[in-house]
Amino acid sequence: MKKQISFLVIILISSIAISQTLVDTNKLWSTVIHRLPSFTIITEYIKIEQDTIIDLENYKKVFRSTDEFQTSWLPYGYIRETIDKEVYYRTDTSLQESLIYDFGANINDTLYIAGINSFGSNWYFNSIQFIVCEIDSILIGGNYKRQFHMNPIFGDTMGCGIERWVEGLGSLSGILHYTNGTVGGDSFDLLCFSENDTLKYQNPSYNSCYILTNVKDAGKTLSNISIFPNPTTGLITIEADGIKRIEVLDITGKTMTGFENLLGLKEIDLSHEPQGIYFIKIITDKETVIKKIIKQ
Repeated sequence: MKKQISFLVIILISSIAISQTLVDTNKLWSTVIHRLPSFTIITEYIKIEQDTIIDLENYKKVFRSTDEFQTSWLPYGYIRETIDKEVYYRTDTSLQESLIYDFGANINDTLYIAGINSFGSNWYFNSIQFIVCEIDSILIGGNYKRQFHMNPIFGDTMGCGIERWVEGLGSLSGILHYTNGTVGGDSFDLLCFSENDTLKYQNPSYNSCYILTNVKDAGKTLSNISIFPNPTTGLITIEADGIKRIEVLDITGKTMTGFENLLGLKEIDLSHEPQGIYFIKIITDKETVIKKIIKQ
């Protein structure tokens, strides 16, 4: 019996240890981008094609599409992977490459990792320092893959795993993005990952591989509106002057439920809803306001 158990453990470890190449032309990523300050939502698709040589190094070209049916693709940089499991990306042939992954890292290693970030109409490619705090495995598409949990090295961070990589898949924030735990910029979530036209991963917080909405979150309001807690695990409290109606919208902007004839305070229970992004539409006697809520 002990020999059988040992044999199974060896098989499992070996299956995880097999190198999982990230840079491959048979893969497709879709990432949802929550834009600030407009709070609009778009989806980007990323694919890798065509070999090219830059500074005597072999790269593949990266392409990006933002339409649902991927009829239009635009060049979006260059990417390469080394035998040491390091992945480098450059936005242009005239610019220096930067490290975006190191799948050879170990626990407690510190890494300077670059990614594409944005705020409003401004897009930038910058690096921050992460520390690898845990390495385990995750089941993706029927196979176990190594998963790297990392935290940025600044400020106080609760727990481990603000940023997560999966070998062969990339960041759960999207292949060209990362999450650093700060507030104030756009946020990114990997929606889906496909290999050889087969869906291998779908984000459990969403029910689609493509999301687009023009629902906007209001900034300053006239009605002294307050929603808390946000993020929430279920129950949220809404305070506002002169509330006439409250509606809960899903990620696509579709109305899920509504409440009328309200006083100045209302509690809404989202505990039965799946984790993800929701919008609260508040109609007062002065204005209509939409606020984004994160259900954890």
